[in-house]
Amino acid sequence: MLTAADDVPDETSDTDDVINEDVNADADHNTEDGDIETPDGALLNNPEPPLNSLEAVINRTSPTSQRNSHAKDSIQPEVTLDNVLPNLPDDRPSTQRYAMRKQVTPSYINKGLNLAIACTQMTAKEGLKRFGQLAEDALLIEWKQLDNLKVYQGVYYNQLTPEHRARVLRLVQLIKLKRCGKLKGRTCADGRKQRGYIAPEDTMSPTVSTEALMTTFMIDAKERRKVVTADVPGAFLHAKMDDLVHVVVEGEQLRILLKSNPSYKMYVHTDQRTNQDKLYLKLNKALYGTLKAARLFFDDLTKHLQDMGFTANPYDPCVMNKMIMGSQCTIAWHVDDIKISHKRQDVIEKILDKLQDVYGELRVTRGNKHTFVGMDVEYKGNKVEISMQPYLQEALEAFPEETTKKVSTPAADHLYTVNPKAKKLPEPLRETFHHIVAKLLFAATRGRPDLQPTISFLTSTGRS
Repeated sequence: MLTAADDVPDETSDTDDVINEDVNADADHNTEDGDIETPDGALLNNPEPPLNSLEAVINRTSPTSQRNSHAKDSIQPEVTLDNVLPNLPDDRPSTQRYAMRKQVTPSYINKGLNLAIACTQMTAKEGLKRFGQLAEDALLIEWKQLDNLKVYQGVYYNQLTPEHRARVLRLVQLIKLKRCGKLKGRTCADGRKQRGYIAPEDTMSPTVSTEALMTTFMIDAKERRKVVTADVPGAFLHAKMDDLVHVVVEGEQLRILLKSNPSYKMYVHTDQRTNQDKLYLKLNKALYGTLKAARLFFDDLTKHLQDMGFTANPYDPCVMNKMIMGSQCTIAWHVDDIKISHKRQDVIEKILDKLQDVYGELRVTRGNKHTFVGMDVEYKGNKVEISMQPYLQEALEAFPEETTKKVSTPAADHLYTVNPKAKKLPEPLRETFHHIVAKLLFAATRGRPDLQPTISFLTSTGRS
């Protein structure tokens, strides 16, 4: 089950301190003579000379786990070595612990640039500090896109009741430097306040179960169906908000918003206590981060599919079927990733056209090879092969020891033998251990069920 709040970074009260730890941000400090200082103070010698292009540096130093080939490319400004600011010192323990391995610690320093920072997602203020005008351009495009989609509308402060003001959500903007060297702006709301007055059952959004998804894969192969996978860009923003939600914009975010559309200046309110300008917006669409966003999109997609004649499977609401031209058409989806299968390609194309009439241009993959919910799926005749090799390779690269030996089973004979006198792992290695086990747990429930006995044991005994 997924809730929209999962899309919001777990922030502190100060927006500027927010960093998505999943992308290994702010881990290292530049030192003299081309060396890199790790959290424990050790120095790693720089093994190679600096590279010439930012993209090449990113490709070499960013761990594969930081790369998302399906990220939505809404922002296009180019980033070069000449317009990226040097890394700023950051010795926060919560970000240092991700620099424990060479795969995370950048080995190439060019013009004082620390790529552990460049390959991350960060707050808008941090992005503006590091990338300057390029970050502002990315946020400018983001604001214009949201405005064009009519995601929000301005409201006067004196129109808000005391209850409305108490429930106003903080708007959060992030900057991500993608692997290709382009900046992307992201906007979401901090929906944690909503937990106090929205029932949990109203925020839950179903996602296709692994068992149902595997079953559809096998049916597709057995019946030799044509398969298409598609991604809905900005999915939640197509769903209308079903209750009253306000967000507040201030600081640099407000300045850039007004630059993108000066007409909002009439709604700006000056806080008498802080003497700061603030803009209150009413949300018309399900902005990421609001608790009901995922549920609203699920309901919206379900309604459109039902209008097209599809019927939900009684065991899984994220699988819908319809008989078309004598054959069954099946649609399964996980949040905004959709899989459509039928014996005839033209039938699938007509369904895609109807969906694109509603959600705009989709990112579509046709043919026998697909990547869906982290799995690489390939159809070969009446068989289907499911693998997660790139994903597993990320776990291997993160392992702090050599992993060259081949084994016949992931469960060794001594798996359930516990040494009660064993010493606990130091904090950096403990973090690495939990990170790897979590990744393998994801793989075990999908493409590698043979890992389940081992991972089940490690998740139950490795907590301490």
